[in-house]
Amino acid sequence: MIFNRVLNLLVVFSLFLVCFAEVSFAQTPEDLALHVEQIMQCIKNNQIPMAKAQVARFYAPEHREFLKETFGDELGSAYSRDFQERVLSLANFVELMTKRFQQEVNGGYAYTKCFKIDKPADIPIWVERRQQIFLLQNMKKPVSLYEIMLYTSRDSDSCRPIANFVIIKGSFKLIGQPSGATCGLN
Repeated sequence: MIFNRVLNLLVVFSLFLVCFAEVSFAQTPEDLALHVEQIMQCIKNNQIPMAKAQVARFYAPEHREFLKETFGDELGSAYSRDFQERVLSLANFVELMTKRFQQEVNGGYAYTKCFKIDKPADIPIWVERRQQIFLLQNMKKPVSLYEIMLYTSRDSDSCRPIANFVIIKGSFKLIGQPSGATCGLN
C-alpha cells in the first residue's frame, strides 16, 4: 500500500516536472534552439532513449485542429494530410525525427540557430522561402513559424533546416513542410 502511494506520488511529480519543463521551452527562439541542442547532445552521448523522450515533446496530437484553425479548411486539411502521410503516430514521429537528428549529428551539424518568422522579411535569404511565404500569406489566424538551422560550426555557411515549428498550447511543436499542400507554387 505505502509503496503504491509513493509510486503514485512520484508519477504525479514526474508529470508535473515534464509539464513545467515543456512550458519553459516555449518562451523564445533561443529556448527552441537549446532544446534541439540538448537532443543532439543526447544523441552524441548515445543516450537515445533520452533523446527520443525529448523529441516526443515536439509531436502535436492536435495538429489537424491547429492547422485547420490556422490555415482554414482547405489549406489546413491539405497540410494535415501532408503531415499525416509522413507521420502515422507519435511512435512513428519519434523514430523519424530521432533518425533525422542522428543524421545531422553524423554529418557534423552541431551548432543550432532558430529564426522566428512572422513576415516574409524574417526568413533568412538562404532558406527556401516559397513555402513559408505561401503559409504566411494564407494564414487565417496568424501565428509565428520557427525554423531551426543546423550548422557545422558557428562560422559555417553550410546549414540544414528543420522547418516550421509553432507554439501550440504553450510549447513548441513541429508541423513540418506542407509539400503536397503547396505543390502549385511557382
